[in-house]
Amino acid sequence: MRKNSTLLLLFIFPPVLFAQKDYRKISIGAGAGITQMRGDLQSSQAKRTYLANAEYYFSPYLAGVLEGQAGTMSGQDIGNKRQFSNSYRTGSLSVKLYMGEFTDNYSSHHSGQSSFSKAIAGLFASAGLGIIRNNQTQIYRQANNPVFGGSNTNKDVFVPLSTGIDNSGFGQRVIASIRYQYNFVLGDQVDGYSTPGSRNDMYNTLTISLKYKFGPTRFF
Repeated sequence: MRKNSTLLLLFIFPPVLFAQKDYRKISIGAGAGITQMRGDLQSSQAKRTYLANAEYYFSPYLAGVLEGQAGTMSGQDIGNKRQFSNSYRTGSLSVKLYMGEFTDNYSSHHSGQSSFSKAIAGLFASAGLGIIRNNQTQIYRQANNPVFGGSNTNKDVFVPLSTGIDNSGFGQRVIASIRYQYNFVLGDQVDGYSTPGSRNDMYNTLTISLKYKFGPTRFF
């Protein structure tokens, strides 16, 4: 009788019994990559950047991210003989949403996750807000010339928008990630030059990183 009851439950409630997955709530990570300025100067060089972050998972597919970056940006404007090298630091908070939020919900109402759904579940997009601290270690100035005016040290607010992929499996503790991030700065001092009529600065980063998941296990 007990065996028959168990078989009946498996037949009636398969999504409930098999759809649950376990995940860990916290991860820490570190990585490196390249960064490039998109500002007033025509020519910029790709330089190294380093990052460290911590993530808190509200669900397997939604996370809050606290991140710090440190790196260098440099560029030059041959026509005006301007050049700069900025040793910068950033701190930011963002929200990350994975493609698995949609593919897993779709699969739970159909025959199960396909290989393609599993492959793209780790794709993500994120948006946030941060502060960048600029420190010009090398910059060319000309007294009484507004084209060369600006501040050598300052802070600006920026908006980071990013996309990438984690090889996120529910049973994995170590995750590899690749990410492209575009940063819209609400100021014009990242390259050290702020001239009349110039636009706010932007810069982009391409990074690879590893993170380790730990903390209490939850079911989804």
